[in-house]
Amino acid sequence: MFAIFALANQITPYTVFLGAYEYAVAKFTNQSETTVCTVTHGRFNKQLKNTVGMMVRTLPIHANIDEEDTVSDYLKKYA
Repeated sequence: MFAIFALANQITPYTVFLGAYEYAVAKFTNQSETTVCTVTHGRFNKQLKNTVGMMVRTLPIHANIDEEDTVSDYLKKYA
């Protein structure tokens, strides 16, 4: 289902999953604004490809979700 929605809206399945997660957090906490975190590998420079060590970067993702939006509406805006 994630992959089909992503393909139809020209976004990645990860973007669909993260947006749906943000939407769920907002609804379960009764908050219109939420912040969740995701990570990247932190090895964007080719010189760092074979470097030993943890280079993970944590990225906060802030969301502002309208009360009347369905998850589908929000994901279309989010993308």
